[in-house]
Amino acid sequence: MRRFVQLITLHCALVVAEVGSFLGASRCLGIHHSVLSRRIRELEHTLSIILFERHPHGVRPTPAGAGFLRNLRRVLNDLDGTLAMVKTAGRGKVGNLSIGFDVSLQSRELLEAVADFVREEPDIAIHFVETRHAELAAYLNDRAIDLVISPDRLWHFSNVSLPLWESQIVVAVAADHPLAESAVIEWAELESHTILTNIHSAGAMPVARLAVTGQALSIVHHDVSQGSLLGLVREGLGVALLFESATAPTRDGIALSELSDGGKATRIQFFAHWRPNNKNPVLAAFIEFLRQRHSAA
Repeated sequence: MRRFVQLITLHCALVVAEVGSFLGASRCLGIHHSVLSRRIRELEHTLSIILFERHPHGVRPTPAGAGFLRNLRRVLNDLDGTLAMVKTAGRGKVGNLSIGFDVSLQSRELLEAVADFVREEPDIAIHFVETRHAELAAYLNDRAIDLVISPDRLWHFSNVSLPLWESQIVVAVAADHPLAESAVIEWAELESHTILTNIHSAGAMPVARLAVTGQALSIVHHDVSQGSLLGLVREGLGVALLFESATAPTRDGIALSELSDGGKATRIQFFAHWRPNNKNPVLAAFIEFLRQRHSAA
């Protein structure tokens, strides 16, 4: 049969054992000694053992009482640890967080932010999911991941967005390409060149969103990784538009130039996306970390 004992009564028993007298223990606990004596008697009755025996200078645990108190200390220490862990988890200090991003992203801003967050909260485990850009919103909607980092907003799902950093768009060309010596390339200069993109990745976004300047751009979509796309560029089959934050390390034989539109650098905003009904406290802590990090930037 399960027996119910108040935690305060168990604590009283430990204090009596440590102090060695009911009178001294009652002073430590701030209660009358008669109240303390009654609590101990009720505990002994519940356990069907005698916890303490009297001697000229106070009380000491009986053999049975000593064994009980020894186990009690261990159990209460474990309980304190469990309560502390739960409290810490509730503040987002311990737990797990899954972050999804595009296979072509490889953003050093994201990796630096996560590294700094984990340094502050070493008991948090981060799980990365690298997948195609088109699948990220579905993963978020299906609760397979907690957070998505992507350029532009994921409008077609019910989620919350937080603006993060902006990334410069650069043009990747072969080292022997006519534009390779240009530090800055204007959109108009790409009219006569084939632009290569990965149709399934965020790498296609600079073309889809920014190629609205009226130039008749020649665009070829591929279903390959960024590394393979740069291989095509290196072989002279076209040029590619990339996020500057995703270009390190670049491959030999590739030159990078800033993309400009009328003398103004071409940049795209990145966002964090999450579901408003996600109650993961680690997610809330990471969002607050990102909010403070980028509001101060």
